[in-house]
Formats: sequence, C-alpha cells, structure tokens
Amino acid sequence: MKFNFSLNSVLKVREHQETFQKQRLAQELQNKKKIEQIRSEVNHKLNSYLQKNEYEQVVSIHTMKRFGCHIQEANQQIHQLSQKENNAEKKVQSEQVKLEKAHKEKHIMEKAKEFEFSIFSQKLSRSEQNSMDEIAVQLYSR
Repeated sequence: MKFNFSLNSVLKVREHQETFQKQRLAQELQNKKKIEQIRSEVNHKLNSYLQKNEYEQVVSIHTMKRFGCHIQEANQQIHQLSQKENNAEKKVQSEQVKLEKAHKEKHIMEKAKEFEFSIFSQKLSRSEQNSMDEIAVQLYSR
C-alpha cells in the first residue's frame, strides 16, 4: 500500500502561494530600500550643497536665487521620497500579513497530511497484524 494524501493538490497550491508571497515581500523590501537609498543620496547632496555654500560668499542675487531654488527642489524631493517610503512601508506590512496567512494555510495542510498519514499508518499496522494473526491461526490449526 502506498500513502496518497487526498489534499495533495491543495497543499501544492498553498506551497506555491507561500513562495509567491515570499517573492512579493522581497520585491517590496527591495523597492523600499531603493527609495531609502535615493532619499539618503538627495539628503546628502542637500547637506553638501549647504556646507559648500556656507564657506563661499554669495556673489550676486542670481546665485542666491539659484541657491534657494536648489534647496527648495531638494526639500520637495525629500518630501516626495518620504511619502513614497511610507507607502512602501505600508506595502511591506501588507505583504508580510499576506505571507503570514499563506504560511498558516500551508501549515494547516501539512498538519492535515500528517494526521492522514498517521491514520494510514495505523490502518496499515492493523492490516499487517491481522495478516500475521491469520497466518499464525492457519499454522496452529493444522
């Protein structure tokens, strides 16, 4: 007798869902890291630009306006990237919840498989014991 899990196809689907959710979570984490990296680069550029212009004297109004526009643009980029980072964090949390759910569903199916296998093992051992008992009865009845 061979053990065949009756819900094997469901278990395979659950395993596939779990791996898919792992991939999605990894992708969202990667996107979040990329946004954080860009944000830190923009922040670093802003800081370096501010430090550079602290030591230089402003020569004209035109350079002051350009300096102000640069700072304003960098601040806008940082604000936009902060919003993107918050959205990415929400997506990561959502994907983590989905992964957790997929893992639970897979775990439930694995437990069902273990339970079904234990029942199969019990039936098999009873069947073997019955066969051995019949052989013993036939040997002693002769």
